[in-house]
Amino acid sequence: MEDLLGLLLLLAIPIALVWLLMRYRKVKRERDRLAQERIQLLKDKEELARENVLLETHHLKFQLQPHALNNILSELRAIAKKLGRGMDSLSSTLEYILYKGRTNLVSVQEEVEFIPPTLGCRSCSSMRWRACAWMMP
Repeated sequence: MEDLLGLLLLLAIPIALVWLLMRYRKVKRERDRLAQERIQLLKDKEELARENVLLETHHLKFQLQPHALNNILSELRAIAKKLGRGMDSLSSTLEYILYKGRTNLVSVQEEVEFIPPTLGCRSCSSMRWRACAWMMP
């Protein structure tokens, strides 16, 4: 019986060692796989962080662009209003020159009324040059 027990023990120890060695290799392969997976996840995380920064930059550009376009539109509206007033002044000036200015007798009242439209034409002319300079790239 002791010989049988000794024989069983002699067979059990190598079998246990083989099983432990196989288990060790399996655990080691699993650790290596998890380490590789962790490295890949870290690379993916860095790539996603870079992509996120780019998307945020594009988003900010998109947010800023409509604001800039709105500012340009507001400035163009202001220029259009001034241009409308300038056209009215020029029309009044031309009307005065063509119809009232040809007569030999013009009252002082009419001459004084002629001054603001003339000055309006001059201010519109200087505004035009500023607007053109603003529009050039």
